[in-house]
Amino acid sequence: MLPHLHLPARGERRAHLGLLHSNGMSRAYYVPFASRLAERGLAVTLFDLPGFAGSKTPDPPGWRTFLEETRATLKEHLGDDGIVVGHSLGGLTSLLVAPHLTTRGYVLLEPAVIPYRWLARLAAWLYMRQTYRKGPPQFRNRAPWYWRLHDPEGFPDRWYALVLENHSKTDPAQVIALHQELPEQYPLPFDAMNVPTLLVRGASSGPVMAWGQWDLARRLQHAQTVTIPDAAHWLVNEQDEAIIEAIDQFVNGLETADLPG
Repeated sequence: MLPHLHLPARGERRAHLGLLHSNGMSRAYYVPFASRLAERGLAVTLFDLPGFAGSKTPDPPGWRTFLEETRATLKEHLGDDGIVVGHSLGGLTSLLVAPHLTTRGYVLLEPAVIPYRWLARLAAWLYMRQTYRKGPPQFRNRAPWYWRLHDPEGFPDRWYALVLENHSKTDPAQVIALHQELPEQYPLPFDAMNVPTLLVRGASSGPVMAWGQWDLARRLQHAQTVTIPDAAHWLVNEQDEAIIEAIDQFVNGLETADLPG
């Protein structure tokens, strides 16, 4: 099972959220954000995805073992009535495990869902070229193709320091394998995400992410989209209050739908 941290709801529990982090990150980045969700009666379990920020890399690295461990952990901790929250890579992972899960809904924060195999292959190649082309892997925060994706301008220094720390502890073998094998995950199982889904995007995020999220919203049957002003791809720790309000309203809608009659 994946390393995790559970934050119980304060007061009566309205829902249980399981949060999957973004590429190169860890659960630690989301703790203050999750604490504020807990204040609204939303229990949150934060998971460290396999191979990231010190979490053990499966043998062999790559999508098969990555998805198996993530699926099993979500089933164990959320049961059939949880809400899966995925940020960036966590959003893509949420889509890929959807055929094997029963959930009340999904919250996708800037999901890294690229709708077409050819574009995913190109995106993976560009990311690898920018990140690994010169010696040891390192986090290049000014990668030009990812406009504002890795740009710390205006981003709180304390959180940027944690971003760098998390990336330094992430196993390059896992990142390389996930990018190289990404085209093998196509066609993506859009039809499996057939429950209410909230798409949250940052207004200052890059155009590639925006394109993917627009296409995802078009393909999903039960999706609603919220755009957060003055936030980019990292979202969390940029504009938490607006994101939490959007999630709170989404859960309210699920609670109304659960009422009899």
